[in-house]
Amino acid sequence: MRNLLYKRVVIFFLVFCLCAVMPQYTRAEETAVPAGTQETTVPEPITKTKIVKTAFSGVEKKHNYSISATIKDGISVTHPQGRKLYLQRYDSKNKKWVNAMTYSLNVQDAPQSVKVTYPAEWKKATYTSWRFYVPETTVSDAVIDNTTGQVTTTVMKYQAAASKTVRIIAANRVKLKLSCKRAVVMDQDGNILYTKNGSQRCSQASVTKLMTLYLAYESKTPFNKRIRITKNAYRAGTYFRLVATGGRVGDWFKFGEMTRAVCVSSANDAAEAIGDYLGGSEAKFAKKMTAKASALGMKNTRYKDASGLAGKGHYTTAKDQAILLRALHRKFGKRFKKDSCRKSVYMHNLTSGSRNKRLLTRWYSAKNLPIRALLGAKTGTTSAAGTCLASIYKANNKVYYVVNLGSNSDKQRFSNARVLYKYARKYGK
Repeated sequence: MRNLLYKRVVIFFLVFCLCAVMPQYTRAEETAVPAGTQETTVPEPITKTKIVKTAFSGVEKKHNYSISATIKDGISVTHPQGRKLYLQRYDSKNKKWVNAMTYSLNVQDAPQSVKVTYPAEWKKATYTSWRFYVPETTVSDAVIDNTTGQVTTTVMKYQAAASKTVRIIAANRVKLKLSCKRAVVMDQDGNILYTKNGSQRCSQASVTKLMTLYLAYESKTPFNKRIRITKNAYRAGTYFRLVATGGRVGDWFKFGEMTRAVCVSSANDAAEAIGDYLGGSEAKFAKKMTAKASALGMKNTRYKDASGLAGKGHYTTAKDQAILLRALHRKFGKRFKKDSCRKSVYMHNLTSGSRNKRLLTRWYSAKNLPIRALLGAKTGTTSAAGTCLASIYKANNKVYYVVNLGSNSDKQRFSNARVLYKYARKYGK
């Protein structure tokens, strides 16, 4: 009985051990690699991302044309990739960019040239802002390594891009009734708002003296500096002559009073005296005047004297005079206003000791021009040039440079100026 119990315990123990060992053999058989073969593992796929910038070239910063013109641009876009090219206009009321035109680009990576014509919307306002825009796009390309089975995916992200802003200034928004032959209205940024034969060459008359004043101010000659009446200056004073104050050849006057005489009474002899002092002679000073005109961008202006009495070879344009007014105002605005907007000027003959202001009074008044809105003005009259006026006008918290040349009378000169001032107020906002 005892032996039987012992046998049963031994059998139970053997069965228990066998049950514990068998699962390990079973798992080993399931995972066993057949003889003559090698275990292989497929690599994880790889994704590479590249950021590509989109750029524009050939985009003009500004267009300034009459509304009768058609505006075109030729631009180039890098990495077109089948995207859309949008020409957008800025909606200032809602403060957002609005699509105006849409162009389809090629499915390629090489730069593409596009010819763009601006829609007529630019003609409806004096100032409009535009830009070119392309949205973002993504292009993927997968490559499999035949040896390892490695899958490599390259993702190209072509960034969205907007060009620099294109400013369009529409000139000649309406037709004006002007009796002058040439006219220009320019805003404070140098944009042409209105033009009538603005680039047509003509005689200068006494608007010549604007350049004489520019060089006089630029010289930084002290107000009380003594300069003399030369023979050349005396000969030029056939009408506005300072000799009416008792001056003669060789007499001395203050430099600052000379510039005021040029502004207020358009004194030819004062202008020539300044030119002779600064240049050494009339011819040398005229060369300086022409050189300065070229430096300021006055492409159609040439000087032969400091007063405007010269004839052949002495010419300008209304546009060039607007350019000069702007330069004069930006650099010497306070001085020019102080000199030109005064009613009269006292002249001291430092040789004889006389003092006179009878002749030297301003050519215009509140009866014919809005004096309070003017920051400076210069008249001019000759038989060849007609009556002329170049003035600096302020309205809408902005400054405008207004020129009209070739009127038939003083009355027409001032009425033309008032028409141009009204245009600046209405369309120059």
